[in-house]
Amino acid sequence: MIADCERALGRPRDALEVLAGLDTKQAPAPLVIEALIVEAGARADLGQRAEGLRLLKNAASRRVGPDYARARLLYAYADLLLDDGDEAQSRAAFVLAGLLDPQGLLNTADRVAELDGVTLPESLADEPEPAEEPHTPDETMDADGAAGPEKDEEEA
Repeated sequence: MIADCERALGRPRDALEVLAGLDTKQAPAPLVIEALIVEAGARADLGQRAEGLRLLKNAASRRVGPDYARARLLYAYADLLLDDGDEAQSRAAFVLAGLLDPQGLLNTADRVAELDGVTLPESLADEPEPAEEPHTPDETMDADGAAGPEKDEEEA
């Protein structure tokens, strides 16, 4: 997390120094994967995009770690590929990431659709859901489910 913060603050070299202190043999796989994602981003920030791609590609090929962590790794790889202009390989990596993320926590489907040129018209994308008609306090539902005037206890 500290390395990611260093990178966010525009200090990719400091991020790499923090990551150098991580014992990858003792750390859990999800942490190692997150560290690789941060390192690849820091490398890209330093103009070493090819090295970042290499790191992510090698890690993805090992297929180690829980599915969601691997999905995040593939997502980062796809993003770097896309930044590099390799849309076909990027799309393939987004698809693989989506397969490892069945809950859809990552926006892989949106990214694949975007690469495929599929977009929602603005009128549909920003359209609010229709609101239910509010019931007034003096209305109740009759036997057919229709709203009607409330009956006094004496009338019932």
